[in-house]
Amino acid sequence: MLTMLGYLERRTTAIFAFLILLLLTAGIYWQGLDSPFIFDDVPNLSPMGKYQYLGFWHDVGLFLLQGDSGPTGRPISLASFYLNANAWESASAFNFKLTNAAIHLINGILIFWLSLRLTRLIILPDTFRVWCSLATTAIWLLHPIQINTVLFVIQRMTELSTLFTLIGLHSYLYARQPIADSKYSGALWLILGMGGSLLLALLSKENGILLVVYVLVIEYFLLRPFHGSVSPRMTRSLWLMAWLPFFLLLAYLLMTGWQHSASTARAFSVMERLLSESRVLWSYLGQIFLPSLQGTSLFHDDFQISRGLFAPVTTFLAVLGIFMLLGVMVFMRRSQPVLAFAIAWFLGGHLLESTTILLELYFEHRNYLPLYGIAFAIVYYVAISLQRFNKLRGILLASLSLYTVLLAGITLHSAQQWADPLNMVIGWLEQHPRSQRTLETLDVLIGEHINPNTRQQLLKELEQAGQQQNTSSYLKLKPLLQACQAGTLTPAQLNQTLVALPNSGFVASAPKVYADLVDQWLTNQCGHVEATDMLNFSKALLAIPDLQQGDMPYLLHYWQAQIQVKQGNLDATIQHLETAYAMKPDIDNLLLQASYLSSAGLYQAARDKIETAPSTLCTTWRQCWIVALRQQDLDNMTSVLAKQLQK
Repeated sequence: MLTMLGYLERRTTAIFAFLILLLLTAGIYWQGLDSPFIFDDVPNLSPMGKYQYLGFWHDVGLFLLQGDSGPTGRPISLASFYLNANAWESASAFNFKLTNAAIHLINGILIFWLSLRLTRLIILPDTFRVWCSLATTAIWLLHPIQINTVLFVIQRMTELSTLFTLIGLHSYLYARQPIADSKYSGALWLILGMGGSLLLALLSKENGILLVVYVLVIEYFLLRPFHGSVSPRMTRSLWLMAWLPFFLLLAYLLMTGWQHSASTARAFSVMERLLSESRVLWSYLGQIFLPSLQGTSLFHDDFQISRGLFAPVTTFLAVLGIFMLLGVMVFMRRSQPVLAFAIAWFLGGHLLESTTILLELYFEHRNYLPLYGIAFAIVYYVAISLQRFNKLRGILLASLSLYTVLLAGITLHSAQQWADPLNMVIGWLEQHPRSQRTLETLDVLIGEHINPNTRQQLLKELEQAGQQQNTSSYLKLKPLLQACQAGTLTPAQLNQTLVALPNSGFVASAPKVYADLVDQWLTNQCGHVEATDMLNFSKALLAIPDLQQGDMPYLLHYWQAQIQVKQGNLDATIQHLETAYAMKPDIDNLLLQASYLSSAGLYQAARDKIETAPSTLCTTWRQCWIVALRQQDLDNMTSVLAKQLQK
C-alpha cells in the first residue's frame, strides 16, 4: 500500500512538473508572438484569399493546389494557415505564431510520451524514467535552436511534419507487441497508424519521409540492443513499412545527386554541398551542446562553401569526424546503444535536407526533431552516472539543471528579440556581418528612416557581401527602384547598371526588385525614363545569362508585355505573354491575353485563347483541378466574348 501511495505521489509530482514546463515554454514564446512576418512568410501566404470571389472552398482549394514549396505542395500545412485567415486579412502575424507555439507544445507532449515509452523499453528504473523523460522534453522544448521553427510562421510546415512523424512513431511502438503475438490490431496500428501518419507527414513537408528512418533507428539502435531479436512477423513488417521506403529514399537521393551533378542553379555543386554539409552538421552540434548567448540567427547565407576536401582545411576534419561518428554508431551499437541511437537519430534526421538535394546550406529549423536524439542521450548518461557515482549526484543534477536554465534564458532572450525586429536583425548582423539576406532584411526594415551616412555604410557592407558571394544583382537593381520612387531615375542610370550586372551574379531577391521597378515606372513614370528606355533595359537583362534563373525570365517577359500595353503594341504584348505562358502556364495569363485581344475587337482570337485552357493547362492532376476550380472565370470570359460575337 505504501509503495502504491509513493508511486502515485511521484506520478502526481511529475505531471505537475510537466504542466509547469509547458506553461514555462508557453510564457517564453509568448514574448515573441507579437513579431512581424519575415522572409518566406509573405510569398507563401500571399495567395491566401486571392480567390474569395469564387467562394471560400474554391479559394482554399486553389491555395492548396498552387503550393510550390516542395514536390508534394504541402497541402496539410497550407490548409492549417486558414485557421488564421482573419489575421492574414489584418496583416497580423500574432495568431499565426500563436498557432505555431501551440503545435510546439503539442509536439512537446508527444516527445514526453515517446521518452516515457523508450525509457521503459530500455529498462530504466521507474524513479529515473519519468524524470529522465521530463528533462529530455525540457531540453527539446526550451532549446534556442527551436525558436526559428516556432516564430518563423512558414515553418509550421516543419512542426506539422514532426507532429505526424511523432504520431507515426507511437503507432509503430504500439504495433510491435501485437504483431509479435499475431494479432490483427498490430497490423492496423502499423498500416493505418504509421502508414497514415507517414502520408500526413509527407503532405505537411517532404521530410516526413524520415519517419521510416526514425523507426529503423529506434528498432536497430535502441530496442534490439536491449531486447535482442524480435519475431519474424515484426521483421517482415519492417521490411514492408520501413526498409522498402528507406531504400526508395536512398535511390531518390542518389538519382537527385546524379541529375544535379552539373547544375548551376546554386553557387555550389552537389559534391561541394556534401562537403559543406559535413561542416554544417558539426556547426549544428556545436549550437546544440553550447548555444550562443546571443541567441540564434535566421540567415546563414554567409556560410563558407567547401570547394574541396582541403578548401577550407576544416572540411577534411569535418568529413573525418562524420566518418568517426558513423564508426561509433556501428561498432558501439551493442556496447553503448544510447550513444549509437543519438548519432543515428541526428544524422538520419538530416538525411534529406543535408545531402544531395540542392537546398540552401544552412537553416537551424532542420534540427527541430533531430535534436531529440541528442537530448535523450544527454539525460540518459546523466541518469546512468547518478546511479554509478553517488558522490557526484549533486554536481550532475546541478549541471543538468543549469544547462536547462541556460537554454531557457537564451530562448527567452531570442523571443524578446523577435518582438523587436530591428534589434533582432541587428543582432543577426553582428553574428553574420557578411550575410546578404540579413543586410537586405535590415535595409527593408529601416530603409530611408536612418541617418544617410549610416544607410550608406549599410549599403557598402551589403555590396561587399554581394561581391564576396557573387550575388550582388540585388544591390545593382535596388538603387534603380529607389531612384524611381524618388522620381529621379534617368536612362543613364539604366545603362550604367547594365554595364555592372553581367558580373554581379544571381540572387533570389533580384527578380522581385526588377518587377517592383517596372510596376513603379508604370504607375508614376518615375523621372526621365521613356517606354523605349525601359524596354531596352528589359531586353538587355534577358541577354545576361547569369540572370536567367528563378522567376527572372518569366518576369522579364511578363513586365515587357505590360510596357508594350502602355505603348499600345498588341502584337508585342501577346508575344511576350505567350512566352511567359510557355514558361509558367497559368489561367490569369490566359485571361489577360483574352482581355487584351478583346479590347482590340479581336473577339474570336480571344475566344480561341480561352478554349486552349484545358489542353495547355491540364497537364497534371493538380493543374486539372486548378482549371476546374477556375472554370467560373473561364466561363465568364467566354460568355462576354460570345455576346460580343453575336452583335
